[in-house]
Amino acid sequence: IEAAPNVVLQKKSAENDGYEAIQLGFDDKREKLSNKPEKGHVAKAETAPKRFVKELRGVEMDAYEVGQEVKVEIFSAGEIVDVTGVSKGKGFQGAIKRHGQSRGPMSHGSRYHRRPGSMGP
Repeated sequence: IEAAPNVVLQKKSAENDGYEAIQLGFDDKREKLSNKPEKGHVAKAETAPKRFVKELRGVEMDAYEVGQEVKVEIFSAGEIVDVTGVSKGKGFQGAIKRHGQSRGPMSHGSRYHRRPGSMGP
């Protein structure tokens, strides 16, 4: 798990937004790749534009301020962490890569090379 420093970009309040949350930004991106509203949003936190922006609900709002860095030290050893991720797409794959099967012999007249064999009982 990679937990580089996150920056608190915004504090959402029940009065203004209807719910309480903190908005975190991760991984700086070039100024050229961000639009004007994004630049204005991160300027309030005095940081560079961020590639990923996520909101966390159910956190103690008084513990965070806009512009504060949130580092990996907030986690303790053995603590359960809820993680969101995206799987790497590999396209349309055959049986060897997709299911971890073994290939057949490649020589001596064999016509069974990378085809799927028996998939089980």
